[in-house]
Amino acid sequence: MRTGRAGIMDRHSHITVLRLFLLVIGSFTVPYPVPGQSYPFTTLTTADGLAQSAVSCIFQDSRGRVWFGTWGGISMYDAKELRSYRNSAVRVTCIAEGSGDTLWVGTTAGLALVVYRGGALHWQGPSDNGLPSPYVITMLKDASGAVWVGTNKGLVVFAPSGERFLFDATTGLQEDHITGLWQEPDGAVLIGSAGGILRCRLSESRLVETHALRDNGVVGSMTLLRGGDVLAALVDERRVVRWHEGAWLTLFSSDVLGPDVQVRSLGEDAQGNIWIGTTLGLAVLVDGHAHGITGTQDLPNRYIGAILRDREDVLWFGTEAGVLKLPSLLFRNYGHATGLKGDHVIAVYEDEQRNIWLGTYSGATQLAPDGRVTSFGPAEGLPHLAVHSFIEAQRGTLWIGTWEGLVAVDRGVLVPSPVPELRHRAVIRMLRDPSGTIWCGSRGRIVRVTPAGKVLLTLGAEEGIPDAGICALHMDGDGTLWFGTDEKGCGFYRDGKVVMIGAPEGLPDPWVMSIVRDRQGVLWLGTQHGIVAWNGTRCVPMAVDDEDVRSGIVTFVVCDSLGMLWFGTQRGVYAWNGSALIHLDSRDGLIADPTRCGSAGREGDLWIGTIGGVSRLDMKTFVREQRPPVVSIQGVTPEGDVLSQDRTAFSFTENTLTVEFNALSFRDERRTEFQWTLAGIDKGWQPPHTDRHVRYTHLPWGQYEFRVRARNPRTPWSDPVRIPILIGRPFWATWWFLALAVTGSAGVLLLLYTRRVRALEQESATERRFSRTLLEFQEAERTRIAGELHDSLAQTLAIAKNKSLLGIRNAHDPLRAGREFTEISATLSAAMEEVRGIAHNLRPYQLDRLGVTRALRSLAGTVSASTPLRITTEIENVDRLFTPEMGTMVYRIVQEAVNNVLTHSGAGDAFIAVRRSAQDVVITIQDSGRGFLLDRRAGLDAAGFGLSGIARRARLLGGTAVVESSPGAGTTVCVTIPVPAHLQEA
Repeated sequence: MRTGRAGIMDRHSHITVLRLFLLVIGSFTVPYPVPGQSYPFTTLTTADGLAQSAVSCIFQDSRGRVWFGTWGGISMYDAKELRSYRNSAVRVTCIAEGSGDTLWVGTTAGLALVVYRGGALHWQGPSDNGLPSPYVITMLKDASGAVWVGTNKGLVVFAPSGERFLFDATTGLQEDHITGLWQEPDGAVLIGSAGGILRCRLSESRLVETHALRDNGVVGSMTLLRGGDVLAALVDERRVVRWHEGAWLTLFSSDVLGPDVQVRSLGEDAQGNIWIGTTLGLAVLVDGHAHGITGTQDLPNRYIGAILRDREDVLWFGTEAGVLKLPSLLFRNYGHATGLKGDHVIAVYEDEQRNIWLGTYSGATQLAPDGRVTSFGPAEGLPHLAVHSFIEAQRGTLWIGTWEGLVAVDRGVLVPSPVPELRHRAVIRMLRDPSGTIWCGSRGRIVRVTPAGKVLLTLGAEEGIPDAGICALHMDGDGTLWFGTDEKGCGFYRDGKVVMIGAPEGLPDPWVMSIVRDRQGVLWLGTQHGIVAWNGTRCVPMAVDDEDVRSGIVTFVVCDSLGMLWFGTQRGVYAWNGSALIHLDSRDGLIADPTRCGSAGREGDLWIGTIGGVSRLDMKTFVREQRPPVVSIQGVTPEGDVLSQDRTAFSFTENTLTVEFNALSFRDERRTEFQWTLAGIDKGWQPPHTDRHVRYTHLPWGQYEFRVRARNPRTPWSDPVRIPILIGRPFWATWWFLALAVTGSAGVLLLLYTRRVRALEQESATERRFSRTLLEFQEAERTRIAGELHDSLAQTLAIAKNKSLLGIRNAHDPLRAGREFTEISATLSAAMEEVRGIAHNLRPYQLDRLGVTRALRSLAGTVSASTPLRITTEIENVDRLFTPEMGTMVYRIVQEAVNNVLTHSGAGDAFIAVRRSAQDVVITIQDSGRGFLLDRRAGLDAAGFGLSGIARRARLLGGTAVVESSPGAGTTVCVTIPVPAHLQEA
């Protein structure tokens, strides 16, 4: 809170102690500027969904969610999104956990409850709840479940049984104005107030074992450190003090406190550094020194009202402009602001006195263990600003390799090079071997010298050293000297011979920037196109997926004290533990991502030179066991529906599902990775991804199990969380539908069978009728022929017989016998004509003599000439389309139709058409007679003998016969006969 906000609190309290608190609260000034440390803060503001910008308290619940109390509501952050309750009249001062998803919320108007349910915050209250004052300042839920509520007029404890106990200055407290509550590991509760700090326990309705940890001083803020010490800000004494081993230690004395700054919050990070939030920004105590971090550097606002360290050692800061989040710091950074000659660090080296030497393009810098910074440039005798290498020749003497020669540092003073041969040559890399001699790499030359400067060996072009800068040196245990160049590959010197390694041996790039052998004996070469290992004959690329390590610029390779390999790249550094890569960059606190050099310190820490300065990696913090994030499945959502935490069963139409999940990890939400699998659909774990949801479309019905796990950049995978998912059967796969389908199918089959049987019966009946009619037709034909033979031909022959007998009797009379034989001849001639007529009716002779086409034309002509019926024709040539038997039946069809016209129609005109196509012949006989009423349901088979004969003959030919007729409208007979396939081309 700013001073103006403190005035609001003053109007609520109306007590003298609070006025004293506001008047005498001390100020804080930092003794010297920030030591180049860059802090990777991230922010949460109202633009992200924060209820209000002024954050007064921060709380983490038992599930890991972080809550922010503001001067306008409350917000909950679950690493995925902010959910808020906003109310400009609500001013939240503190938060404690209730039962389930319920929180106790202290405000300036009493106690309120917040319930998180259904993805939303539900606010209840506030009310005074029997408090001595509605102005709630601090709260604590102890190990027994009791909730302690501190106000500006006393303390109330709500026991789990529902009882309420009130305490004030008359019942054991030092003062009524309660400013802080903390529970120690042994269960004792620390009560900070305007009168000091009281240590006590709650027994039944009384405070027992009370002990004044401090019996004076206005405690403005208080926190419990990890080691059990108490840290408190005494506003009246303008000091920040620490309770340690039974005594109070002053971290800030009155001579460093001023009237312009007020301490508002206290905290501790994972490294044990003390963080102090003030009205002017942040201060951090590192190794007993205070370093200020003001709003002009990293903070969006100078006011820090709350500090929280969560379970993952992430620091949260509440300001008047939102929330700042700072992950556990791995790096301590140094840059130009700390006295470095330049930010672009190209060489780093630690001597035996633990001095860190940094080479830049702007000179050299010495960082002493006590924090002193000494810089060297041309004014101090440095021959060139570009400093590439360092080596400790002997205790107290350091050599510095620059672009224009070698120079030495003796007792803090630069002296001329002890090696005259290297006084004006670029010394890019230096190495001290086990014997104590020093190898100096220049351009096209490697020189071996003693610490006194005597040259023992020079390797140059004659020995096979290429004309290139020597930018890497390494010596194996057997005395083999390895070197890397900036444009000609790498090589080694052994037994007086130089052997070069290049592209033929698999070297991916001729610029070899670093050479290191690890503890397993593998030699690693860092190039501008990835890291490779030398197996004795060839270079083998590193089998990793990361593009920066596999094929990017590898600026350095370092083996640390734990045996891990570190690779510098343009995007930070990578640690290789033999099985996995761990990536660290500016998001983890590295001062800049593009690296240039690296070195393992004597105490195990790793120093990394970048284009923005140098970073020291705290290996103790880095190797500390990291627990994987806690994963939760938030719910499964059908397409078009809302998120539900309870639904796991869905209908078949809801087969497109989105599974929402989350991991409560705040180290870096952007880099938390998830893997998931849906048993029955996915074949295994899907590739890692930062998405916190997955969508499955058109899932088949059945039972599934969804599993998800998560990890952070430096943690293993978490145990998977599982949830069953059921996609219901479609209606056609249910038992009742299957039973219905079987029953229906059986019914349909029975119906089809019945209809088929009926059809067969009808067909059989038709065939029987046809056969009966055919027999009748044949019998009638026989009867007709018999009648003709009997009534005509037989009588004629009988006459001829009688005439012959008369002729025989009258043989004595030649004249009369002659007349008889003449009549016999005439009678036999008539008999022959009758025989011909009978034969013509059986098979017209015109068919054989003229063919079907001309026979039909002849039929029409004969009928027209011998009857009143006038017949017109349109008959195409169909002679070769039918076999003789088929031709006879076609002729009989037309003949029968014409006979029907003559016999029944009474027509004066008729029309006969025979038309052919590629597949069939269509015969049409049409008259203009009286017509008749046709029973279509009975069909042609039930019609007269003529029409039924036409229909039967058409069916025998494989065709159809259709008759159209109505009274007074004439009759049309249409017969379609298919042409046999082998005759269609005729």
